[in-house]
Amino acid sequence: KMELGVALTDMIVGTVASFTPSKGLHHFLQAACKIRNRLPGVRFVIAGDGSLRPQLEMLIKQFQLQDAVMLLGWRRDIPDLLKTFDVFLLTTVWEGLPRVLVEAALTGVPIVASNVDGVPEITRDRENGFLVTPGETNEMADRIVYLLGDQSLRTTMGQRGRTIAESFSLEKMLSDYSALYIDLVANPVRA
Repeated sequence: KMELGVALTDMIVGTVASFTPSKGLHHFLQAACKIRNRLPGVRFVIAGDGSLRPQLEMLIKQFQLQDAVMLLGWRRDIPDLLKTFDVFLLTTVWEGLPRVLVEAALTGVPIVASNVDGVPEITRDRENGFLVTPGETNEMADRIVYLLGDQSLRTTMGQRGRTIAESFSLEKMLSDYSALYIDLVANPVRA
């Protein structure tokens, strides 16, 4: 938090994403505006970059969030950065299985995420976070404000997230693939 210039007591809502249409980052900024109106001390962090950066910078000015939103660009320290987040917000409009949610869950950060595609495999509603309707920024803001107001819930959801994310670890995937290949070799499919 010190490196980011954020007070240790400030709460952070963050995300990691490429600045592309599928990530719905304009929804992140709309939700940030609504959260900021209710909780003025919250800070918002977006790690990533891309072709939509000028549009996002324009929205930050339009919503008067210059003092609240940080666009960090590409980072190599995502695990450390995730540890500074109080809530991870994924505003994606469409996406297969977002690996960043696995990283956030492994870090113990509660998640608020769009209920699309493979997201519910990692973010389980009311277990390690909340699933929201894609693009519904009022719903996003409500869930985040609720989480920011309840440290115990954030901790509990963070612990559950670690457990859920373990089934997506590299070791688990390698073990599953090895078992599959051994089974295929032992029991070849005949045409």
